[in-house]
Amino acid sequence: MVDPLSAPLPRKRYATIEAWRGFACISVVLFHSFAALSGQSMPVLLEPVRAVSHFGWFGVDLFFVISGYCIAEKACSMAGFRGSACRFLAGRLLRILPPYWCALALSFAVGLLAMPFNGLSLGAVLPQSPRAWFAEIFLCQPYLHTRAELLVSWSLVYELGFYLLTASFLLAGNRLKFLPWFFALGAVVCVGALLLPATTLPRVLGLWPDFYLGTAAYAAIRPRPQGSFLSTVLAVGAIITIAVLAFGGLTLPGLIPDFGGWRRVATAGFALILVVLHPLDSQIAARRFVRGLTVVGAFSYSLYLVHVIVLTRILNFGLRFIRTDGIAFSGLWLLAFVSAIAGGLLFYRWVEQPLERVRTTLVETRPARPRSL
Repeated sequence: MVDPLSAPLPRKRYATIEAWRGFACISVVLFHSFAALSGQSMPVLLEPVRAVSHFGWFGVDLFFVISGYCIAEKACSMAGFRGSACRFLAGRLLRILPPYWCALALSFAVGLLAMPFNGLSLGAVLPQSPRAWFAEIFLCQPYLHTRAELLVSWSLVYELGFYLLTASFLLAGNRLKFLPWFFALGAVVCVGALLLPATTLPRVLGLWPDFYLGTAAYAAIRPRPQGSFLSTVLAVGAIITIAVLAFGGLTLPGLIPDFGGWRRVATAGFALILVVLHPLDSQIAARRFVRGLTVVGAFSYSLYLVHVIVLTRILNFGLRFIRTDGIAFSGLWLLAFVSAIAGGLLFYRWVEQPLERVRTTLVETRPARPRSL
């Protein structure tokens, strides 16, 4: 019998994944554009936009599911090759850290330039100890109990944890059996996230189920010559089980501990959407609106890194002269939102793209050798 989760990789990537990434990032930018102005009166024209922005936090949860899908795809393509775990981890670290360091440097530079206008001390702008600098550079602020200087860095801490877990799975997997191995061990980690109290969970376990939902979606979609129905049933069953447990945590708190609540129910629903819409991928990707989101998805990491820096400075400066309930604030908000998008695009072209070319040269273009048996 052919293992239900072991077979050749798909030759064609899921085209609309990039559009979903763009949608998620726009949602986060929209959320942060109003987050600091909660409870303040605004022009009538902006009230519907603000109402929608309240749900923008869900974009980060979408990112984790998308990351789980893409990392499962990447890890499966590398499994069975010599040094795959180290190569995978090196590729991921070089992908996420150098752009983050550049965004961090940009944040510090902008903060230093704004010091005379904000009346802040140097301690409010820069880390003040070697420990704080180390935590900031290597994304371990929660573990060393230091302040995060870049607002969005908390999610990158989780991403690094996901990469480390995936690399550890690669150490033990092989090419033909890696996906079922990944799938099974990921489920075990989800059980740990279910049984352990939320206050004692290691940082990575708290959101691992969201990442795992993306892995399950990949396992359900990945084409196989045989056994595809059984593998899809297993993967979709895992997604539904997580949704049921999350819903149970809401309705039966005495029997099932908190497993993420409505946010996890929603992420499970998104994973199912990825599975259901996959047969229509080409048709959906061809839509003009989706193509626009795909463009944003291409520079979504850069946009995610720098959007708060741009939004905060423009809004803070503008609010020195106008009120939030005046019609002029609509123009200020639009300027800040569009500038954040433009800033993300420029950061992508001037920083992320050159760094990605270097990373590809160092990691991706090296020929991989199969493990000796």
